[in-house]
Amino acid sequence: MCLNNETWSLYYLVSNIYNSVDTIISALKNDDAAISEDRYVKWNCNNHMDTILNVDGSCNGTPTHTGFGGIFRNNGSFFLSTFLGMISHS
Repeated sequence: MCLNNETWSLYYLVSNIYNSVDTIISALKNDDAAISEDRYVKWNCNNHMDTILNVDGSCNGTPTHTGFGGIFRNNGSFFLSTFLGMISHS
């Protein structure tokens, strides 16, 4: 097998595959020792006296699905409006 103009022996190739599998398994392994704590999130206007816009976005998968969203709140944290959308062909 030739990769990047370099010939790999069968032993070297199999060894790399096993090492990659071990790395993936350990990355996906659920560690029971890890303790999950509830995290309470509170909106904070940081003492602004204006309307605040919070936005976020994400992408996932192949083909990639991309989305975004946001929320408008006033300085008293009262909901004003929201929006969301998808970006096609992203």
